[in-house]
Amino acid sequence: MRFIVTGGAGFVGANLVRALSQHHQHAQILVIDDFRSGSFANLAGPFPGINPALTGDARDGDWSYQGQLLARSLSDMDLTAVVEDFRPDVIFHQ
Repeated sequence: MRFIVTGGAGFVGANLVRALSQHHQHAQILVIDDFRSGSFANLAGPFPGINPALTGDARDGDWSYQGQLLARSLSDMDLTAVVEDFRPDVIFHQ
């Protein structure tokens, strides 16, 4: 599977990226974020708001995003060209 997650460095987007990478371990994920409100820290563990003791998954504290990242605003890029090049199965717009 191939996913694009816009706003993927924000809290909600990064949680989505984390869930996608855990449930689709061989997926390719492209995060697009302009970092006005997102943070690189959201894409690396320990992940804010998730307590490994509550989830029962010791990996929660060790997660970090390993995919592609475009640090740009959607309004400043040719999104059609990005989609044609990356060929996602799903786009999540956060």
